[in-house]
Amino acid sequence: MMKKYICTRTLIKAAAFAAVCSFVAVAQQDWFAGDPVPVEQPAPVQAAPAPAVQQPQPARPPQPAAVAEQPAHAPAGPAAQVAESVPPPPPSLIVAESDIPSGTEISSRALASAPYLHFDRESRPGEGKVMRPKDRTVYQQFDRVMVKPTGKKKFAYKAGDTLDLVNRVRWISFKGRPALLTARVGRGVVVGYAGDRMVLSLNEIWGVVDGGESVAEVTHFEPFRCENLTTSDWGTIKATVVMRVEETVLPYLHQYIIIDKGSDSGVRLGDFFKVMEKPAKNRLSEPLLEAQVINVSPSSATLVVQKLHKNSVSPGDHAFLSFRSEAK
Repeated sequence: MMKKYICTRTLIKAAAFAAVCSFVAVAQQDWFAGDPVPVEQPAPVQAAPAPAVQQPQPARPPQPAAVAEQPAHAPAGPAAQVAESVPPPPPSLIVAESDIPSGTEISSRALASAPYLHFDRESRPGEGKVMRPKDRTVYQQFDRVMVKPTGKKKFAYKAGDTLDLVNRVRWISFKGRPALLTARVGRGVVVGYAGDRMVLSLNEIWGVVDGGESVAEVTHFEPFRCENLTTSDWGTIKATVVMRVEETVLPYLHQYIIIDKGSDSGVRLGDFFKVMEKPAKNRLSEPLLEAQVINVSPSSATLVVQKLHKNSVSPGDHAFLSFRSEAK
């Protein structure tokens, strides 16, 4: 009986102890948890209203500007009096059918390189002979060339002298006598001598230098300014075309031609000539070209083509003085 009593008492204590522990656990959880933090809900985002689409309006047709009517005979005001007091511009000295400018300038290089006719068979245009290059076809600027003497006469030039290189182009017939077409093709400075041969340094080249040229004392040229062109001497000098220097099928701008009149006939440097077809039976003579004198000798002149009227020019065509300029 006693044993049963002890077991019942033990069970009651165990149950009481379990209840107390459960109570304590619940109390601790409530103590440490604290009050719950309220969570704010995001406010709903309202969509922006769509922009209103403007309908394109039809463009209005342009309205003609209103022009104020002017009286038929408006009184002359101060502005009209000033306009009437200004004299009209002077007429141009250049005829309407010509495009030759009122002023031109011929450079020193163009004057130096212009071909010309040499008539004296007793004297050569220069001396010596430039030897041909060994490792190339033609010489270039700053190359050194060897010049050998022709004959027994030695060169009298010294180091530092400047010489022109002269090319004897070809012989032609001029008024029944031979003439040598000649042109300066370059310029060099004497460097020294290798035996009896002179060494030149080419500082300027205006044409083809490939050997065979001669040397001559330098001829200096100054730029030639042509101004105040006038037609007062139109037709006072009539010449004939002898040749085109460059043998081409058709003429071209800046090509050289030679006429049979020079300073003895009044031709001057800078003059302009109009070349016309040589007269023919039952045919109108038409203008061919206009050219400017760039070299003058006593009996001939070299012209450079400045304007073309037709693609033809032949020996025998006529050239007339058209414009004369004053040198500045």
